[in-house]
Parts: sequence; structure tokens; C-alpha cells
Amino acid sequence: MRKHNIDGGAAVSIAAQRDTIPKDAPRWLFSASDFPGTKGDSSPAGGIDFGSPCIVPFRGMPGFMNRCLITPCITVPRRVPKQEVPIGTDILTLNPGRDDMGRVTDYVDIPLYPAEELQYLMLAYKAWGLREITTLIKRSPEEVAPLQINTTIFPDWPTLPNTNAELKDYLQRRRTHLGRTHAARDVFVALIDELLEAVDTADAWQRRHLDAVHSSMRLPPEHLEHKPAYDPVDITFLERTGVPRYDSGLRNIAESQAAIGQLLASQVTNAGGGSGMTAEQFADTLKSVLRENAAFVQSEIAKAIRPQAPETPPETPEGE
Repeated sequence: MRKHNIDGGAAVSIAAQRDTIPKDAPRWLFSASDFPGTKGDSSPAGGIDFGSPCIVPFRGMPGFMNRCLITPCITVPRRVPKQEVPIGTDILTLNPGRDDMGRVTDYVDIPLYPAEELQYLMLAYKAWGLREITTLIKRSPEEVAPLQINTTIFPDWPTLPNTNAELKDYLQRRRTHLGRTHAARDVFVALIDELLEAVDTADAWQRRHLDAVHSSMRLPPEHLEHKPAYDPVDITFLERTGVPRYDSGLRNIAESQAAIGQLLASQVTNAGGGSGMTAEQFADTLKSVLRENAAFVQSEIAKAIRPQAPETPPETPEGE
């Protein structure tokens, strides 16, 4: 995959473009993550509620980002008490009403601009994999609509690859195909490179989350931060990242303990039935079995909690 690292002059160029964008101009966002149970989660592909009314999804409540759909961030009105409006703020409408205490007060609608909202969103959620699509900077909805970006990149949405690795492989194949066949190939190649970086960021965040979960699972049951079982978010992140379940190792240990118990029971039966095994021999056998069991337990725990590094995709020729 051709690298499009944003650094040096490229970073200055993008920053300069942002500085010249009108504050009310639409911006474009992408997220490869999903967070089960989040507010407004009715999407068949999953997603995350980032809580911003400026995010207007094609499906779901405002603030909700569908997994793997590029979504506009637009100017929306925000109603506040008139006395709380800073001097110099643009006022859209004046609305008489009552406050929470029932007192008569004036409310005004003031604009919440994408440029201002993005500062908060990127500070709060960039590490989660929320990405502003810089390829579409300065492009209006009227310019973006004819490209049919979402249906071109994800024609089978909401059916998506299940794991992050599969999603990256899918995007790399779409990048190659569109880079050879689409009339707007330069736009799609640059855009998909941004999506791939967003998937990497989301994968890293999900792995950090699972590291913290597994650390809590290793704590003694009486510890306040002990976590006895996975919740739906953990299970989704396990599926997306391919990180092994910690409790799968524990199940293997339980099965081995049962097998060892059966072996010891048979040894006791044989010893008591005149098999010729002396007490000393039985003690030696027991010690040997317990040593083997301890080694097995340590091995299984190490395998279950070993951090998993994200896979590095193979490089493809520069022309692809």
C-alpha cells in the first residue's frame, strides 16, 4: 500500500486549508468503530454516539456515526438562554419560554459551527479512530454527492467485514480497483488511505481497551476493580481485533484440572487395590503431575493475556 503520511509540508498544507475554511462549511468524518449499547444505536452495521448535534448521519439519531460511513458535520442551531449568549455571537431566532424553574425567560437559537465542534470532537475522540477526511476539505455537499463515496467504497453496506484485519484487506482491494477504474481515481485513492489509517487507530484503541479489561480480570475477585466477565463492548472488540479471549485460557485450565483429578483418582484406586505402588511412589507421581499442571497453567495464562500486535499489511507496488 502506498504510504500517505501527513507530515512536514503536507501537515502545513492541510492546516492552512483548515484556516481558510469558513466556520460554517460542512466537514466530513469517518469512524471504523462500533460501541454496542450506545445512544441511538439502531444501525445494522453498528456505530458510536459521539454526542454532537452537528453530526447528521444518513441513518440514526444526530450525533451517531455509523460504522464505515463517511458522514457530514454541519452547522446546526443550539437553543440557550439569552443571558448566557456571549457578546458578539450570531443569533438566529428569539424564542420566549420558561426555564427549568418555570420562570419566564427568552431563549435564542445560536449556530453551532462545524469548525468549532471539530476541535472538541478531535480532542475527545481522535484516539478512538474518529477521523476528519482531509481529502474532502473545502468540498461542499453538492460537490461530494455526485461521487457517491459511501456506495462506491462500501456497495454492500451495512454488510461489512467483521474484523479490522478483514476490513483493511477489503479497503486495500477497493483502493486498487478504484485506482485503476474510477474516473475520480485520485480522490478515491487518497480517501481510502485515510480510511485505512482510521481503521488502524480504531484497532489500537480497541486493543488498549481489552488490555485494561484483561488486567481487571486478572485481579483477585475481592478487588474492587475485578471484572468477572466480558460485556457486549468487550465481546465486540474481541471480534474486531482477533485478540484471544482471556477466559478461553481459563476454560482450558478447568478442563485440565478435571483430567488431572481423574488421573489422581485412578492412581489412588490402583494404589489401594494392590497395584504394587508404594506410598512413596504415589507421592512422587503426585508431585510430578502437579508440576506438569502448574507449568501448563502458566503457559495457558501467558497465551491468553499476551498482547497482540496489529498486523502489518503487505506492501503493494507503488503503482497500485
